Amino acid sequence: STTTPAELFRLDGQPVGIADLPYLYAAELHELELRAGERRIEILREAALDRHLKALAAEQGKPLAEVRAGLLGDLTVSETEIERFFNQNQARIGRPLFEVRDAIANALRTEKESTIHRDLILGLEKQGRLEIARPQSSAPLATFELAGLPDAGNPQAQVTVVEFFDYRCSHCRTASTTLRKLIDAHPDRLRWVPIDFPLLGGVSRQLAMGSYCAQQQNRYWDYHHEVFASHERLHAGSPSAIAEKLTLDKSAFDSCLSGTAAAAYVDATQQQGLEVGVKGTPTIFINGLEYQNGSLEEDLTKAIEQAIGQP
Repeated sequence: STTTPAELFRLDGQPVGIADLPYLYAAELHELELRAGERRIEILREAALDRHLKALAAEQGKPLAEVRAGLLGDLTVSETEIERFFNQNQARIGRPLFEVRDAIANALRTEKESTIHRDLILGLEKQGRLEIARPQSSAPLATFELAGLPDAGNPQAQVTVVEFFDYRCSHCRTASTTLRKLIDAHPDRLRWVPIDFPLLGGVSRQLAMGSYCAQQQNRYWDYHHEVFASHERLHAGSPSAIAEKLTLDKSAFDSCLSGTAAAAYVDATQQQGLEVGVKGTPTIFINGLEYQNGSLEEDLTKAIEQAIGQP
């Protein structure tokens, strides 16, 4: 039998759709669809421009090549332009000018033509004469096992922010500061769950294990904030030193740090990150939707406040 449009494949006769896939695969498919969608738009824009030019040629009673040449204008590349490009890129080119002059001229001519094409297409869109149909693709939502993990804010809040972080990551310190401010501003409407993902290994893993041990003494957040406050001075002995500074039960903390439970905890948090495709830190999810391509201060604040309905 054949698959239906909603099915991705069948295994042993059982249909499998996008909702049945682990998040990691669903997210990769979504990224592929987005890239394909952008290329689709590029192709359709070029096709629309070609159709527009042919219509102009028919309307004016002129050959298509003549109409196209009239719109493109003079594409001549001057010797000055060639030499300027060569001088700016000489180290990368690595060959004498006389060997690459024609190739540079052709590349600059193509760039000019592409720019004019783009401007013509944008003009049609601004005039409302061209509308490209864009297929809809919804990003998958990640799910997490948050039971037993530390959190801040309201556990029943409608918005949950999950953050995979490394204590030695400077960007993570920035994100932590932003999230801390948001929790202070919206304590009843937001939940923040930091999840250890010691990407840098070594000292980072020890610090993550220390966070588990601090949690066993109900001092997770004191430890968390102190580690980031000591960001530039972290070393292998930092977890124990920070525990002493916070007046934790030092003996119990050190025993925990060298035990198997802390190591197992970090293994489990890292595995959660791997299952949702975490490759760098911080990686942040807002209600299961990955936050991407924005700053960790103003843009992140706007994204979270938009999720909680804050103007």
